[in-house]
Formats: sequence, C-alpha cells, structure tokens
Amino acid sequence: MRPLAVMVLAGALLSAPARSASPTSAANRRAPTLTVLTRNMDEGTDFGPLVGAKTTAAFLSAAATAWDEVQASDIPQRAAALAAEIAAERPDLVSIEEASIWRTGPLLKPPATTLVYDALASLRQALAADHAPYRLAVVENELDLEGPTSLGYDVRVSDQDAILARTGVRISRARGGHFQTVLTLTPVGVKERILRGWTSVDVAVGGKTVRYVETHLESFSNPTQLAQAKELLAGPAHTKLPVIVACDCNTGPGVTPTYHYLVTKGHLRDVWPTLRPHAAGDTWPLHGEDPYTPTATPHERIDLVLYRGALRPTSVRLVGNTPSSLTASGLWPSDHAGVLATLSVR
Repeated sequence: MRPLAVMVLAGALLSAPARSASPTSAANRRAPTLTVLTRNMDEGTDFGPLVGAKTTAAFLSAAATAWDEVQASDIPQRAAALAAEIAAERPDLVSIEEASIWRTGPLLKPPATTLVYDALASLRQALAADHAPYRLAVVENELDLEGPTSLGYDVRVSDQDAILARTGVRISRARGGHFQTVLTLTPVGVKERILRGWTSVDVAVGGKTVRYVETHLESFSNPTQLAQAKELLAGPAHTKLPVIVACDCNTGPGVTPTYHYLVTKGHLRDVWPTLRPHAAGDTWPLHGEDPYTPTATPHERIDLVLYRGALRPTSVRLVGNTPSSLTASGLWPSDHAGVLATLSVR
C-alpha cells in the first residue's frame, strides 16, 4: 500500500495549483522593524528659582535649594530604574536627554571637579548589572554651568545627550553637534549660555539604512527653540535616507509653534497621532519640581518620535508612567514618561 500512497500523493502535488509564496517565505519577506525609545533622565531640578533670581543673596539661596532638590532626587536609584525598563523593553536604540554630571568645588574657584553624580555612567553601570547588552553609540556634551551657593561651595552641572544601541544593532556614522542658536540667560547680571545640540547614527535594518536623530531643544525660549529646529532639519535630518527623530523636543501639539514647523516644513510625521489619534499621550510632568511634589498630572506631549520616508509605524506606547515604575523609595525614574515606538522599514 505504501508505494501506491506515495504515487497518489505525488500526483496530487503535481496537479495542485502553484502558490505565490509559502507562509514561511512570506514571513521572510516581511518588512524589518526598528524599535526606539526616547528617555529624559531628569537632572533633578528645573532651575526655576535660579533663572528668576534678582539679587546675589537670592541666587545663592536658590542655588542651594536646587542642589538640595537634585540630591533628594537620587539620580543613581532613578538611573537603575531606567536601566531595568530598558532591559525589559529591549529597544534597538535609545535617545537619552538630561544625562547630568554634578560636581562641587571651592567657593568662587571654578571649575568644580569633585564628582558627586554622573547619570549616564550610573545608567550604563546599571545596564551592565542587569546584563542588558547596550553600548554607548555617541554622546554630546551640552551646557556646563557653575555657580556659588549659600552652602559655602560651588555646584557645577554638565549636561549630556546620548544614543545607546543594543548589541547586534549595526550602526555607522555616529555624530553629534551643537546648535549655533543658543539662549543666553543673565541671572544677577551674569551671562550664561545654555548650550544645546543633537546626536545621530545611521542604522542598518534589513539591508536598508535609516538615519536616527536624538535632540533636546531649548525650553526657556520659543524663538530659540524654533531656530534650533530649523538647524536640526538643515543638519542631521537633512538626508534622503528615512529619518527617525526621537527626542525630548520640549514642543508638541499646542505647546509651542516649533511642533507645527517640524511636521509641516520638516515633513516629519508624528508616530503617536498616526497610531493613537484619540489618546492624549501626554508625557510631562509626572511630578513637580521647583518645588518638588510627588505626583502631577501630565498635560503636555513633548517627548516625541517623528519620522519621514519609507517607514511605517506599527506600535507606540508610553513607558515609565505607571505606579509600577516607581523606585523602592517612591521616586519616578524621571519627570517625563518615555515613548517606545516600533517602525517597519519598507
């Protein structure tokens, strides 16, 4: 009976109509995807009292208050919470904003060099402890400010932006730069330049290349922010490659005019309303600063994943915005929620 069964089966196969593709080959042709996450690490203060200080005494007091707030925010513990989040979500690329370095030093004798906190170093150490396979793709040093406090010593903050890449993700052309348009603040008559910039990499996805850009646009001045957005579009986002911009952009729908410029003149589409047009998706603030309050109701969507070119978003959600995200001491990992998005590369 076996030879006859074999012959019948062979005849059936020969007479069956040809299929255009088997399920397996169709899956093999499925568009490759890229999952990205943007995460503001929160410096621990918004510097509000410092910006508004009118006298030397007010500045010294405000600086001490801000420094107390930073210390209470527990940067290492919050960085560990972010690392656990990244390890669980496994994005291919991570945009990092407000990775601050805090130092102290003798009063009125800059530069302060005694390291107290290094947020990016804490994050990388925690990722390593979690056996999360991420490497630093590119880092850009941004603002570097120092001032005296009523505590009898100087405090210095240096800000960094960065991109992390999961091991196995193929990247090239890692770059970073500063915007030429810079806001200058003058607390108690002293000029301070608020340096901002961007980082970018080209990432290989299924035989194609995508330009990935991270940035942290100015928050204290709308005209400065808009000028920086124009520089971004003329700089790292000026390419024929498909582009993803994942950022704390400090702008969003109804927040500042910069958002409208990015999505019209920049021809960038916003992943969130593309996939979830009826959900608010607000990312800031999760808690208050200046002064600190444990919780707040988010009312602005300023952390964005924007895209242009042969890309199609397939999923997007907020992370780090639920009570389960809180650290053991009840701190949010950041005052911003993160945005996790997956896009297929066509």
